Amino acid sequence: MSNSKKYDATDVLDMATLIEADMQWTSFMVTDIKKRLKAVRAELNSNSAIALHYLEQAVDLYQYVAECRLDYHSREAERLALECSNIKGGEHDTTP
Repeated sequence: MSNSKKYDATDVLDMATLIEADMQWTSFMVTDIKKRLKAVRAELNSNSAIALHYLEQAVDLYQYVAECRLDYHSREAERLALECSNIKGGEHDTTP
């Protein structure tokens, strides 16, 4: 019995585009949180604003990570779409 596997490139493309869409939603949600934090900051006194500053820094970090992952998955989806268009029948042999 062979362990070689054949993958349909369109299946892999479907997975990559789903991941890309999820990362777009993540980016949208982080942006929404940042907008809401800005509104909260406007209503706080200066003592509370210090605590909010640390929360904003954490959200900035999460946004950076989400944007990096979105960029990666967008490029991967583009690469797979090109591969699908170049491969007749969509099969790609991953056997070494």
